[in-house]
Amino acid sequence: WINYGSLKQTQGDLAAAIKLFQQAIDTDPSLALAHYNLGLAHRTRGYLGEAIAAYQRAIELQPDYPEAHQNLGVALFKLGKLPESLAAFSQAVKIYQRTDPAYAVSLKQRLKSLGLPDAMLAQARLV
Repeated sequence: WINYGSLKQTQGDLAAAIKLFQQAIDTDPSLALAHYNLGLAHRTRGYLGEAIAAYQRAIELQPDYPEAHQNLGVALFKLGKLPESLAAFSQAVKIYQRTDPAYAVSLKQRLKSLGLPDAMLAQARLV
């Protein structure tokens, strides 16, 4: 279900992708990847609340899932929930520093480019 859902998402058929990711979750609720992909599809459709819930579930199932933390940060940022967003980005960077240090540096640089106050970024350990 997940691969077919990803194909549908790539083709722009988000409604079908969401249904397929949900079918994967219904079959095995412990699939963090299915929850994560469901979050991506919801976010693309503009359903940020649903995306956040899906990312959070993926993180509950797999706490060291950096992409889920990062995309949770994006969705929270789009909703204007800056402290929560920075906390999610901070967790993503922390994981990436162990698994992909170059990407951790890149993510920090992109976050700095948003024009957020340095003190706020420092508090979230993103400088």
